[in-house]
Amino acid sequence: QLPLLISTHTCGDFNNNLNHRQLFELPEIEYVVGDAYRGEEPIVEHLRRHATALREFGKPLLVTEYGGNPMGASRQRLAADLHGGMWASFFLEEAGTPFLWWHDFIHRGNQYQHFLGFSRFMAGIDPRGKVFRHRTLTVSRIDGTADQTMSCFTAGNNDEQYAWVFVRQLMIEYPETPEAVAELELQADRRLALDGLEPGGIYLVRFLNPLSGQAVGGEILATAEAGKLDLALPPFHADLAIKVIRERPVGGL
Repeated sequence: QLPLLISTHTCGDFNNNLNHRQLFELPEIEYVVGDAYRGEEPIVEHLRRHATALREFGKPLLVTEYGGNPMGASRQRLAADLHGGMWASFFLEEAGTPFLWWHDFIHRGNQYQHFLGFSRFMAGIDPRGKVFRHRTLTVSRIDGTADQTMSCFTAGNNDEQYAWVFVRQLMIEYPETPEAVAELELQADRRLALDGLEPGGIYLVRFLNPLSGQAVGGEILATAEAGKLDLALPPFHADLAIKVIRERPVGGL
């Protein structure tokens, strides 16, 4: 049996990890865990601040308690934290998905579709040893102007890139059911520019529904002119996941 990793937990928010800096700097503490309860800001912004603040320890990070504030929250706010926290964790270099404190909300509310969609997206992705870059990109309207209501997290290298486009307001409160998500306004005519790819490389691009993990639209093959792809995004309601994988010719490098 492999030895177990060692850590300890602090309550509150990530500032308490920093307040106990000497504890988490001990070599015996092999990864940093703690709470990530939030106020009114979108869960993705809160987790970004969490990861940025604690990355200075130089150890793997994991949120072991979060969901609204410590006293509770609306079901829509918990849905935003469950969904947004899960997806943001990969793109913010967390060691795993965060642990929602309100487990009854997941089980009694049958919120398992969030886990299904994310697990299907992550199938086949292994970032270990690949020197992924993690960035936030701008989502554009069809006229080229930036859409300030949306954001995009990306992770990858010149062989593979992954992206998650989302409506920022829905990371504060998210519909409780897939049926309610489908009733949201359809977001159409959006574009995303992905750079950092192999110049002239041919890439297979797939768009996925983050709740189901199922394909949205068809697969496309695109050439990264000057190492960049300008993607026309298929319509979506709340968010959209993207996989971009370099196609290698037989016998090619």
